[in-house]
Amino acid sequence: MLLDTPVEISKQFRDVTYDPTIWKTVYASAPFPRPAGPFPYQSTQFLEHTLIQSERLAQIWTSQPVKATFRVLAPIRSHDSLHWQWNVLSGRWFIWLDSETTKILCQDLDGATGSRHILWDSDAQIVRFDACLVTSVDGQRVYIVVVGTPLGQGEQTTIKLLEFEVDDNSCSFLGPVSMDIPVLPRLPSSYSISGQWPFVCIREPDLVLVWDMRTRIFHKLPSFSSGLPHVTSAPIQSRLILSKTHVIGIYAQWRLSAYSRQHLNTILQAFVVPDSLPHSDSEGIRELRLTHEASMDHMSFSMRLLRNSVFDPVAKATNLRILNHVQANGDGGGTKFTCVDLTLSELSPGNVLPMSIHSQYLFNSDTSIGLTSTASSDDGHLRGVSSLFDSGPVGEFFLRRFSVDASKERCIAVAGKYCPMGRANAPNVITGKREFDGVGGRIYYTQKADREDCRNLVVVDLE
Repeated sequence: MLLDTPVEISKQFRDVTYDPTIWKTVYASAPFPRPAGPFPYQSTQFLEHTLIQSERLAQIWTSQPVKATFRVLAPIRSHDSLHWQWNVLSGRWFIWLDSETTKILCQDLDGATGSRHILWDSDAQIVRFDACLVTSVDGQRVYIVVVGTPLGQGEQTTIKLLEFEVDDNSCSFLGPVSMDIPVLPRLPSSYSISGQWPFVCIREPDLVLVWDMRTRIFHKLPSFSSGLPHVTSAPIQSRLILSKTHVIGIYAQWRLSAYSRQHLNTILQAFVVPDSLPHSDSEGIRELRLTHEASMDHMSFSMRLLRNSVFDPVAKATNLRILNHVQANGDGGGTKFTCVDLTLSELSPGNVLPMSIHSQYLFNSDTSIGLTSTASSDDGHLRGVSSLFDSGPVGEFFLRRFSVDASKERCIAVAGKYCPMGRANAPNVITGKREFDGVGGRIYYTQKADREDCRNLVVVDLE
């Protein structure tokens, strides 16, 4: 029997190496952050590239000093609002508002040509916009909330939700599908959008809407009510967390302590889409249903999803994990990071049940930190970076990288040391808006260009 020729052996090896089943298995169990998947539309090349990129970062993320490389992209003509109104989605698509404030533009940062194209050409002056990316088994979709004032029609405000489908082969945007958001026309001070399958959350100071991607119906939170004994007035809603099963509302409230001094505590409430759709209001918006609630005896600086919902069939309960950081105790101050377990028992028709809360200590920061950015996968692998600015005579800027593994019962966190980054870029990274690509290990921010009507997108590679 003749042996296979070198060419045949090479082909057989390549067939095994690029076997989709192997890559999907490795991707599903990879112990580091990555986009949701594996899904049928995600190519073997995408799975391979993502795993290699994220695994390489995992080896150095907390063990090596930060070596930041700053890259400035070509200047972009834009309205002054680009300082805040822009997005980088999945470390790939840069979205911004043009200088005439009537067009939303996009550039593929990974594309060979870096070409720019128009996503939305509006007949109104765009005064607010924000974008998010949602990945699910059905594909990737980009959602943009657009607030506009019709030209020549005074202050009448229009608010639209744009839905784009990402083409799997070309990575270009298909669409959009345009939907009017059913709210009274007004010009709020800010609008934001976030997404986590199956929900998209649209938020402005006086209203929160949750759009269900499955039914394509808008929902709102019910008027605040609570059965907790110490809640005497309506608290301030500070944040919403979206999971694949629940919408978690986070509220801050002043409370009198045993020594008659006021302090802040945190109230958490869980909501679901009702099985039987309730009657909608005059704008066609339906209400979510409150199912669980609890409180924590401190005020959180920030809470974000760490691990998505996991259902325990034995206990008939759903668990999800949240990364929380709060003011540390003691005279030295600083910040304490914790993993907060929320356990929600089986739903009880017509009843609001207690929510079980358990915290695990992760690590401390010696001082109050600046901006913290994170990226996590559904199974609880998180990568983050914190910034710190020394306001002394030198005015130096520091970065610290950390990672969290919340995939098992016990959470494990590793935090690196603060590394000096110099002072030239500190004002932009500390006080301005920034985006974080956790898989690629990059920070994005904008700064003024030499031309008065232009700004630069700056990419910081954290090697």
